Amino acid sequence: MKKLAVFDLDGTLLDSLTDIARCTNQVLEANGLPTHPVDAYRQFVGGGVKVLLDKAIAEEDRTPEVYEKVKAEYVELYNYVCAHESHAFDGIIDMLKNLKEKGIITAVATNKPDGMCKLVLEDVYPGCIDIAYGQREDIAKKPDPEVVYRIMKDAGIENKEDVIYVGDSNVDIFTGLNAGVTTVGVLWGFRDKQELVDAGAQILCDTVDQLYNAIIAD
Repeated sequence: MKKLAVFDLDGTLLDSLTDIARCTNQVLEANGLPTHPVDAYRQFVGGGVKVLLDKAIAEEDRTPEVYEKVKAEYVELYNYVCAHESHAFDGIIDMLKNLKEKGIITAVATNKPDGMCKLVLEDVYPGCIDIAYGQREDIAKKPDPEVVYRIMKDAGIENKEDVIYVGDSNVDIFTGLNAGVTTVGVLWGFRDKQELVDAGAQILCDTVDQLYNAIIAD
């Protein structure tokens, strides 16, 4: 059984695609820029706000002034409605509670800005997550493994064999592999199975029950 389970947030624990797409499109439209179908945002998320906007704003429109204006407006809007329609995937909250009952430390490592991360966790997962790191200037973004090492230090876990990292995108798989911990790809998220396979996921889970069993397996 693992001692520490580290989860990505968007697409892994949180079904947030509609909120992210709605907020981004609202800001794009307000600035006279083309919007995108909700489904397109599956490929936009996972790398933080900069990557999101780099993909959402066409290169020919992405002047420094436009980018900074859109970014500021997006952050303000998303902070206000970050969990308007976002919700935990079915079974996730019960799984997190069951893990904690078994003494397993639960953590989140996300490229979502740290403030947004904390707001969502407080709203959707109160009391379910022990340690959370969103994107911060003093920590390299995923897939750099630094955030996993920070969480391990905070949790008092030294042995990488005691850690499992769970995510829904190639960024997550690369993060877990770079950290040298057991790495799981979940198939209910925003990306497809082939992306996770190509990235080198060690375990694939179709259901939350499968994920729970992978974490508590001897």
